[in-house]
Amino acid sequence: MVRTARIKSESGYYHILLRGNNRSCIFHDNQDRKKFLNILSEQVDKGFISVIAYCLMDNHLHLLIRENINQLADAMRSLNTAYALYFNKKHDRSGHLFQNRYQSESINDDKYLFGALRYIHQNPINANICTHVENYHWSSDLFYRNPELKSFIDTGILCFINRDRATAIGEYIRLMKSSEKETFLEIPEEMLSHAEIKTLVDAELKSAGVNDLYGISNKKALAVAIRVLHRKHGLSIRKIAETTNICKSTVQSMIKNN
Repeated sequence: MVRTARIKSESGYYHILLRGNNRSCIFHDNQDRKKFLNILSEQVDKGFISVIAYCLMDNHLHLLIRENINQLADAMRSLNTAYALYFNKKHDRSGHLFQNRYQSESINDDKYLFGALRYIHQNPINANICTHVENYHWSSDLFYRNPELKSFIDTGILCFINRDRATAIGEYIRLMKSSEKETFLEIPEEMLSHAEIKTLVDAELKSAGVNDLYGISNKKALAVAIRVLHRKHGLSIRKIAETTNICKSTVQSMIKNN
């Protein structure tokens, strides 16, 4: 298959999307997430890129990056390779971790820049993981609310909003509460019918040995099945909850507590 050329950003800013191969999980625990951020910070230290924002989800991640010396491709290749080697060794697996090459969209105006920033930080809300941006621990939102914190994240775009830091932070917080629906790079919903989802859920429950969804003795097996449905098959928390008639917060807890 012939690869299409990436559109060069005149501003140097890019919205990046990386997703797990076959929608598989790329972060199993917080150690994985910390390792990825450490590797990402190493690319910043090399001076190739500046990281404006990030959000790490279970089976994909979003980055807002500024290319500094025409080295985005090299930085992303190094990042992907280093993390995949770590992940495969730790979890005793082989093969591709990420699906194809990373997706990117060039950003050439301030409206898209701040729209992408909002979209990235609101990703956990859109995935029904939390109800407020600041409640999610694996995005760069914290560093925008507290830009004095030491981090490899470059929050310099706050000065595009206002030169007064306090005013800029206030406007940023207001932006994070906005529910505008622009279109950005995103993970498309799997087009499965309700019957197909039900069949898939039933099969995984049976495979895990779950006979009674509400039986205490089946709680661990149910949690295993739910994590497989979410991480391997890419079903959202909402879809799993609707199909099993289990409370959404319970499904979310089972996915997180592994």
